[in-house]
Amino acid sequence: MTYRPNKPRAYGSTKQIVGQLIEAAGGAEQAAFLLGRGVSQTYAYADPACPDANITLDQARRLAAATKSPALAEALALDMGGCYLPSARSDKTVNELMARAEKARADIVAIHLRGLDADVAPDPTAMLRLIDEALSTLAQLRVGVVA
Repeated sequence: MTYRPNKPRAYGSTKQIVGQLIEAAGGAEQAAFLLGRGVSQTYAYADPACPDANITLDQARRLAAATKSPALAEALALDMGGCYLPSARSDKTVNELMARAEKARADIVAIHLRGLDADVAPDPTAMLRLIDEALSTLAQLRVGVVA
């Protein structure tokens, strides 16, 4: 069963990151099992309506390690002013990764230019998602070129 929360979470918020970890675990039931917590408590960790339900760093690390999800590492790297670039080898060819990276770059430029044309600031959430996708693809491309 896939974890699909129905409440919106701010991109990059702790609740959104915990939601990614729960989804990577296979849903709230599996995440609860991994954490040794109840399912309702596990749901609350990702629920923006439960601001006092906070996952501990130890629990978040356990979920990240069990699922191999980069969500926590990405968030902490951003908090420190950097970005997490996993070096996992992709099953895509270098040419496929180059095409994906170029498409991501073009999408970022398009959103920015549409904002300039309309004299409005581009949606920062959309920009961040595309930038994160581009960075991940470029890291995979780097590994592919070196290999």
